[in-house]
Amino acid sequence: MSWLTRLKERFNKSQEEPAPVEELDSEHESSPFAALIETPEETSPEFNDNVKDVFVITDAAPSEPDTLGIINPATMEIRVRDAVSGEFNTVYRWQGPAIEEYIPIWGDWSGTGVTSFGLFHPVSGYFNLFSGLDCSGLLYRITLDRKGHEWRPIAGDWDGDGRDGVGLYNIEDGSFIFCNQLDNALAIVETRFKNENHRIGDVAISGDWNGDGLDEVGVYNAIQGEFTLFESLEAGCKFSVYPAHNVNPEWSPLSGDWRGIGFDSIGLYDNESGAFYLLNAADDQEPEIVIPVKKDTGYWKPFSLKGFTAPTTVNDPQALPADTRDSAGESVLVSRINGLIKAKKYKEAMSEAEWAFEANPASKILSQVRGKAAFKLKVYDLAEISLQNALSKDADDIETLIDLGGLAEAQEKWDKALLYWDLSLPKAKDRKQKYDLLSAQGRALGQLGSYGEAEKLYQGLKKQFSGNFRAWLDMANIAKMQREWILAKESLQNCIDRFPNHRQVSNWKLQMAECLLQLQEFEEAYDIYSSIPGNHPGQIKALEALAKCAMASKQWNRAIEYYEKCSSLLPLKNNKTVHCRLRAGELMIKLGRLDEAETLFRELSKIYPNHSRVKKGIVRVKNIRADSKRS
Repeated sequence: MSWLTRLKERFNKSQEEPAPVEELDSEHESSPFAALIETPEETSPEFNDNVKDVFVITDAAPSEPDTLGIINPATMEIRVRDAVSGEFNTVYRWQGPAIEEYIPIWGDWSGTGVTSFGLFHPVSGYFNLFSGLDCSGLLYRITLDRKGHEWRPIAGDWDGDGRDGVGLYNIEDGSFIFCNQLDNALAIVETRFKNENHRIGDVAISGDWNGDGLDEVGVYNAIQGEFTLFESLEAGCKFSVYPAHNVNPEWSPLSGDWRGIGFDSIGLYDNESGAFYLLNAADDQEPEIVIPVKKDTGYWKPFSLKGFTAPTTVNDPQALPADTRDSAGESVLVSRINGLIKAKKYKEAMSEAEWAFEANPASKILSQVRGKAAFKLKVYDLAEISLQNALSKDADDIETLIDLGGLAEAQEKWDKALLYWDLSLPKAKDRKQKYDLLSAQGRALGQLGSYGEAEKLYQGLKKQFSGNFRAWLDMANIAKMQREWILAKESLQNCIDRFPNHRQVSNWKLQMAECLLQLQEFEEAYDIYSSIPGNHPGQIKALEALAKCAMASKQWNRAIEYYEKCSSLLPLKNNKTVHCRLRAGELMIKLGRLDEAETLFRELSKIYPNHSRVKKGIVRVKNIRADSKRS
């Protein structure tokens, strides 16, 4: 049984029979992670894609245990656990229209041993670091000259001076940058470090894993349920992999010194049940702490604090500081993300989608657009999780069902695709959407080998949607799947005849030429290729086939003509070009066209001086001429 399974069982039991949290021994002891770092995993972990952020600041010597807290990213309401009652009480609230534009961050900016609050603004790239949780004063406003939603803030005592610095983690390439100089408006980037095993979906955390007074970093992968903790901030440093079994991908990681023993450990927070699972022991040993949280509905993220003292009163909500980005509502964000997807800027779309989703993970439309962006990046695990999350909020949403069908098709899971399209069909909004779904069903049936059903479906579509060219194309496609080239050619010809002015006519002709090649009707195929502007691979195939046919019927001059046409359509330095020109030259020798053959082989020798057939061609011409003189 894994540590997390035992932990969950204990939590469920505590919900039935509430019991006080066990007091833990605060006597200093060595970190369980130190041994792991000394004997790192031999193989690097693989990471899947599910991005969430939590950034924890931990750097104190053995003292009091860290205090747990939760924050609602949508409202910036901060709740901290009372050491006596165990309740999570509200200690501060933000207000203002731009809440969703910031990422919270926590650190001891002054070196007082007390964690304070901060905000990172991805669009401008600025950190706003305050004194305390009440944000009574802005201590520092700095930038590391990096901006964009691919950058996520992280903080820690990187140099061991007792004061936390800041850093950034790039969710796209796994790179970290760190800085301790908070006094400069444009901070100096002092250290760079990269997680070479990064994949989209890793979440950065920080902590002093070995108790040496310096904070290191780690990453948590939600789908794999693995923490990877690095020994230092140097490239190529050792790392250890720490698995957490039976976790939900929606859980958030955190770290902190849970017992005040001078080193940091890892933990997970289940937003749905409101439970913290905090680990101090090595793998397969009993974890020490399970903390239930009574909270309102909504999405909350965990954090830990050092030196926290509860305020006597809750301050009135304060406005966020002004910054460079205007407030953006959900509809604006979704429109922007869809625009990026349409422009094929998939990484930017993914960064925007992650940013928007983290601010409001309960949103169906943000889950859906996040799934679309992940799908375009071919991060199929994350796309499936996001789209299923959207579907769980509205089982009748046709757009989500269609996206899930497309995702299944991309992975060639045809049974699954057919199911989603079948569920979508009764909800079709118009005739075009209905046709698209029926057409998709036909594709899936064809891939599953149900050609008869697919053909029957497309025959019905031709009658029901007689003005839609796609019915004929779909019929041609299902015929090609069955290698019924005549039927495919006839369907394409019907499409061309019925819609002669359509912008896709050239593409339909190319498809018909491919069918003609399969039917060995090479002349007709070549005529079609020649009638279309531009060079096409099929045109080369047709010319080669025609050249072979001409040689088979001993029409040598015609074969030379086809080979020369073929080589003229190809780059000069190309294996197929050399082949066609060599064949033409050899046929010229056969016909006694020695001057042309010699010129051709001499030209080839300049490009391929060591080619055996080129050398042989030149020697053959020379020998034939010598023999002719002797005779």
